[in-house]
Amino acid sequence: MSKKWLKVALMVTAIATGTSIQVDAETVLYVPQDDRPVSLQYTVDTAKAAGMTVLTPPQNLISGKTYMRGVPMLWY
Repeated sequence: MSKKWLKVALMVTAIATGTSIQVDAETVLYVPQDDRPVSLQYTVDTAKAAGMTVLTPPQNLISGKTYMRGVPMLWY
């Protein structure tokens, strides 16, 4: 089994059994589904309040309510 599938299997098992996973990260890369406050700003504000540094894609690559931006560009 590849390492990727092992990580996925462990994560699914942890979620299914209600086990919490502790992550000690100071910097997080967060890719929101779109630019709505609940998807972007509230999440970023909450993580910053917890003492984390949050990196997000440039605003011109994040989709909005009525438009789709550079989603394929996020993966390059």
